[in-house]
Order: sequence, then C-alpha cells, then structure tokens
Amino acid sequence: MLKRSKTDDEIELAAASTGTVLVVNDDPDACELIARLLETAGFTATRATDVDAVPDALDQGPYQAIVIDSMSLGVTAAFKLLDQIRGDGPHQRDAAVVILAATDTNRLFAFQSGADGFGVRPIHATELLDTIRTVLARDPDERIEFRRAQLMGGATTA
Repeated sequence: MLKRSKTDDEIELAAASTGTVLVVNDDPDACELIARLLETAGFTATRATDVDAVPDALDQGPYQAIVIDSMSLGVTAAFKLLDQIRGDGPHQRDAAVVILAATDTNRLFAFQSGADGFGVRPIHATELLDTIRTVLARDPDERIEFRRAQLMGGATTA
C-alpha cells in the first residue's frame, strides 16, 4: 500500500496546529468551548472571560493567535481591544488575530482594525480551526498583505 506524501501546504497547516492561543469571550461557557476545541486540535489555549483582564493575559504571552468574540464583548469593546493589540504598546503586535462576529457587516472594519481572520457566528468547529490554521500559516508580513487585499476587495476566506 502506498502512502500519499503530504504537500507543503498540508505540512504548514499541521505545523500551524500548535502554539498558544488566547481566547477572549465574556461568556465563560462559550470561552471554554472554543478553548477546548483548540486544545483538542493541538493548541494550548488561555482563556480570558473579562475584557479588563485581557491586558494582563497579553503580558503572559506570547500568543501565536488571539480569538476575540465581538458578539459577546460588543463590537466597540472588541475593536478597542484589537487597537490595543495592534498599537504601540508591549502587547502582541505579531499575533494572528481572528474576530468572531454576529454578522458579516463588520468584516471590513475588522480588517481595517488589524484582524487577520474573520468568522461569523455561529461558526462551525472545522471552519474556526481552518481560519486559525490559515492565518498562522502566514508570516506577519503576509498577514499585513492579506489585510490590505481584503480592504481592496480581495478574497473573503480567513
């Protein structure tokens, strides 16, 4: 029996299934659900259920990715948090950030604010994992280029 060799993309995506992810969701049950999903997939997940505690959680990084649920936090709080992450402070500027939202209407604003990936809730587990793996497979410079492409009307995945 012959085994199929993994492609470079499959190897990159498998490698992107490791690392530390900060899950920000003020609903403890939803936060736990996402964190456990990530842990089952091979990630280490840190949970933040209080937006005021996020700066301290960020200081405990580094994180390869940050998942922010704007539906639970509220859009204003979620994008304010994203501004802190992408700002000039000591936080996780190079971390891949995925925003989860209630509707697709905030997609453009998410990418303008510095998100690397976007999902609409309810999001399926495989879709969320694929989005996280995809953004992690890009280096920080590629993420910036992807955001620019999104702003110019590029592809809508991840």
